[in-house]
Amino acid sequence: MTGVAYESTLYSYRVFGCGGETSTEIIMNAMIKAYEDGCDIVTLSLGGPAGWAYDILSEVGTRIAKQGRVVTIAAGNDGYAAVLVHYSRS
Repeated sequence: MTGVAYESTLYSYRVFGCGGETSTEIIMNAMIKAYEDGCDIVTLSLGGPAGWAYDILSEVGTRIAKQGRVVTIAAGNDGYAAVLVHYSRS
């Protein structure tokens, strides 16, 4: 395989069941597991339009980042609603 990080190892942690729902605890455990597995980058694409500014998941992400890892979380996956929230904050 060729690309920017062709020698990298990708990990995937399933957090959603068949119904498309999950809990904060399951997501938090997946983030911690990624950290414990030695992932240099932890990225999540499951944010909502309100963001995670005051959520326990933001605290877990902050603690992982303070250990030298990169943590990224989607600003929102709700399409147009995410755009509206973005513009309403500026």
